[in-house]
Amino acid sequence: RNAAGMVVISCDETAAGVVTPLQDIAAACAYFEMLAQAEGLATCWCGFLDLVKRDVPTIARALGLRETTPFYAMLLGESAVRYVRGVQRDDEAQVIWL
Repeated sequence: RNAAGMVVISCDETAAGVVTPLQDIAAACAYFEMLAQAEGLATCWCGFLDLVKRDVPTIARALGLRETTPFYAMLLGESAVRYVRGVQRDDEAQVIWL
């Protein structure tokens, strides 16, 4: 089960009604990160791929993107480390009415 993956989230900046493609991508990544965590997966925002795309334009074509299309890559998989977070419950909350 130690599989890892990569999700590429892009926005068609030429589509009608798209005015904030970079912000739309950031929002989609944030929601994806929360969804992955709820499923027990770890994520890593991979901005490095955008830098690689600038120097190696064939990457954009391999991903099915135009060279101008804004995108962001997220890595996901099983975490080797368990991070303690503010709210991390193993059981359901109990409500006691007085």
